[in-house]
Amino acid sequence: MRKSVLFAVIGSLLLPVSALAQTPGAASTPAIAKPSISKFRARHLRHSCATEAREHVKEGGSREEYVEACYSREVRAIGQRRECRTQGRAKGLSNQPLRDFVKQCASEQKG
Repeated sequence: MRKSVLFAVIGSLLLPVSALAQTPGAASTPAIAKPSISKFRARHLRHSCATEAREHVKEGGSREEYVEACYSREVRAIGQRRECRTQGRAKGLSNQPLRDFVKQCASEQKG
């Protein structure tokens, strides 16, 4: 009897918290679009950024910051290329013209 009352009290206390988490305003806030990449690709990017950091940075704390900055820059570039590829396909491009378009589009977005 005591356990069921205790669970009922705890449940009634948690109910308002779960209701707040499901407010419609929270769902409409825009999130930063981060492209999904495979686990293998993410590890490869981190490893190449860490190797680059070892060559350029000698301090421990700034090396980690360098790796994080490098990784986010590379992930952002992947997202830009994907977006450019989607635009190129929408224009009906394929093969070499598509590659050229993606290269040009990504360089314009970078600069």
